[in-house]
Amino acid sequence: MAASKKSDLPYIVALEDDLIVCQLLEDIIGLKVFSFATASGVVAKSKMLDPVGLFVDIHLASDECGLDVIPALKRT
Repeated sequence: MAASKKSDLPYIVALEDDLIVCQLLEDIIGLKVFSFATASGVVAKSKMLDPVGLFVDIHLASDECGLDVIPALKRT
């Protein structure tokens, strides 16, 4: 579930450090999920992405808060 360039098919981006959660999202929502384990990773790739939605984990294993990434993503 690595991040990719913009796609013709709708997809979701997940800032989530648990791959099981990402797989559950994909199964439940029925869309491809591109996952990132760190906030810096999703921000670095944000210009290449055009998701229909964003799932954000609040408590990441890297001691980051997923909510902190939202202002940076809004600017892109």
